[in-house]
Amino acid sequence: MGTQKLKAAVISAGMIANSGHIPAYKAFSQDVSLEAVCDLNASAARDTALRHDIPRWYSDVAAMLEEVHPDLVSVCTPNSTHKGLVAQALKAGANVICEKPLTLHYADTVELYALAEKLGKQLVVCQTSRFQRAYFAARDYIADGVLGNIYYAEIDRIRRRGVPSWGTFHRKAASGGGALADIGIHALDAMLWMLGSPQVSAVSGFTSDRIIHSERGVIYDLKESGAFSGVHTARRFDPAECDVEEFASGSLRTDAGISLNFKVAWAANLSDRNNMVILGDKSGLTLPELKLYGTLGENQTDFSPRLFGLGEYADRPFAGHYYLIRHVIGVLNGTESLMITPQQVINTAATLEMFYRSSELGREVRRSEIM
Repeated sequence: MGTQKLKAAVISAGMIANSGHIPAYKAFSQDVSLEAVCDLNASAARDTALRHDIPRWYSDVAAMLEEVHPDLVSVCTPNSTHKGLVAQALKAGANVICEKPLTLHYADTVELYALAEKLGKQLVVCQTSRFQRAYFAARDYIADGVLGNIYYAEIDRIRRRGVPSWGTFHRKAASGGGALADIGIHALDAMLWMLGSPQVSAVSGFTSDRIIHSERGVIYDLKESGAFSGVHTARRFDPAECDVEEFASGSLRTDAGISLNFKVAWAANLSDRNNMVILGDKSGLTLPELKLYGTLGENQTDFSPRLFGLGEYADRPFAGHYYLIRHVIGVLNGTESLMITPQQVINTAATLEMFYRSSELGREVRRSEIM
C-alpha cells in the first residue's frame, strides 16, 4: 500500500466505534494513523481516547475536522444524524466510512453520493456482512451461471431475544426504523449483492412490536443483541420508548424477475438464525454453510465446497469492519476497486423506504412512488 499514512478520525464514542472501527484502524497502523475521536458526550470521547491511546478527543465535530484535517472519517452515530455528519465531513475534505444504513430514504442517499462525486471523495457504507468467504463463493457461482436462472430467494434473520438495550436503536427519531434498519439491512445488502445487484422494483412489508411492549422480567444478553465486546456507555433502556419494529417481514420483487421473501427480528419465539436460500433452475444453495443442491446426470446431488481464505480476523468481534477498513485503505491508495458502490447503496435505501411506507399503508409500494 502507499507509503504515506492516511489520517483517520471517528465520530462517536459508542459501541460500534469502540468495538469495530477503532480496533480495525489500530490493526492497520502501518497504513492509517487514528488521530482523533469525537462525541457530544465529552467524557465518553475522553474515555475512548484513553482506552485506545488516541492522541486527541473532541466534543465538537467542526473543531475536530478543522484541526485534524483527516483523510478518512468514520461516522458511527445514530441513523438520523448520518446525512448531516457525512456531508459535513465530505465538505471538510475527508473520505467517509458511514455505518449502515447511510439513510433510509432514496433521495437523501442520492444527494450524498452526488456530493461525494462533486468533491472527488469516497463514501463507503459499512455493509460488512458481505465479507464472508461463503458469500463471495455464492456470488461467484451465481455470476458463473452455476444456479442457472434465479427466480426466488429467502432471508431468515432472527434473534430470539436480542433487542438492543442500550443507545437509541429503539427510537424512531434517532434510528428511523428497528430490526430491519439495524440487522436486516445487512442481510438484504448481502443477498442483493450476491444476486448481482438487481434493482428492487416493489416491496410489501409488515412490522410488529408486540413482545417488547408486553414482556417483562426476561434477561437480555448483550452479545445476542450485537454488543459482542460489551458497552462502555449506555442510556437507561425503557421499552415504553420503543416506537420501531422488533419484527419485520415482507417480500420484494426485482427487475430481474426474482422474488425475495424475508423475516427479520430482534425478538421472536424462534431460535437464533441467519439463514439464506437462493433458488435457480439449475441448482439452489443455502447459507451460511454453503451447500448446493442440483442434479448430475440422472442423479440428485448435493455439494459442499471446501472454502479457504478471508478468515484472518474471524476470531475478533465485528470482523467485517477489519476487512472493510482494509478494503477502503486499498481503494484510497489505488490498489483496489470499490466493492460497495453508490448504486448498490441507493438500491437498498430505496428498498428500506418502500418497506416502511408499505408497512404504514398496508399495501405494496412500487419504486416509482418514492422517486
